[in-house]
Amino acid sequence: MTKKFLYALQIPEAIEQSEYEWLLQQVSAKKREKVERYSHIQDSYRSLLGELLVRSFITEHYQINNSQISFTYNQYAKPELALNLPFSFNLSHSGCWVVCLCSPHTPSPVGVDIERIKNVNLDIARRFFTNIEYEDLISRHESERVPYFYTLWALKESYIKYTGKGLSEPLDSFSFRIDRNQIEFESHQKMEEKPLFSLYNLDPNYKLAACAENDLPKHVVKVTYDEFKLRYIMESR
Repeated sequence: MTKKFLYALQIPEAIEQSEYEWLLQQVSAKKREKVERYSHIQDSYRSLLGELLVRSFITEHYQINNSQISFTYNQYAKPELALNLPFSFNLSHSGCWVVCLCSPHTPSPVGVDIERIKNVNLDIARRFFTNIEYEDLISRHESERVPYFYTLWALKESYIKYTGKGLSEPLDSFSFRIDRNQIEFESHQKMEEKPLFSLYNLDPNYKLAACAENDLPKHVVKVTYDEFKLRYIMESR
C-alpha cells in the first residue's frame, strides 16, 4: 500500500500585501481571478493557500517546477492533476484551516472534509440524513448532538468527494453511525468493497474526516503559515 499524507494548514489573519501578490502569481490566471472575486479576504486566503499546499506537495514529491503544474476538473467540479503522474488529492477548508489529503504514486481517489462546529438547526439532519442517522443523532445527549451532527456531515462530505460526484449523490443514499469509536458505513448501492473512513482530532472546534480505498493516514500533520512560508515559499523566491 502507498502511504497517504494529510496536512492541515492554519490560515493567518493577515498576509503582507507584497507577499500575497507574489503568492497569487504562483497559480494560474484563472485561479487568480477566482481568488480575487471573493468579497472577504479570508475566503481568498483559504482558496489560494489550499492550492499552494497541493502544489508544494507535488513539487516536493515529484521534483517538478511549480510552473509545470496545472489542474483539470471533472463534470462535478472535482479537481485533478492535469499531468501524467500517478497522484490524487482532495482539499477542504473551513474557518482558519485548510486541509489536504494526498495520495502520491497512485491515482486511487481520496476525499477529505473539515467542518467548523457552530450552532445549527438540527432539522437539517431530518431533511438530508437517513432516518437511522437522524434517530441516532436525536437519541444522543443534548450536549453531544451538534458535535455529532458535524461528525456525520464531515464523513458524508468526505465520501461524496471521494466518489467525485459531489451533491449529485443524495446524502440520504448512504449512512454512518459511530459506535464505540468504530465508523459504520452503509450504502444503498452495491459495492464490491467499502471504502475506509477516519476521523482526526485537529482542533476542538472542528470535525475532520477522510475517505479512501485503503491506507488512510493515522495522523494529521499541522502546519502553521510561518512554517509553510519558510519551507516552501521562501525557498522558491
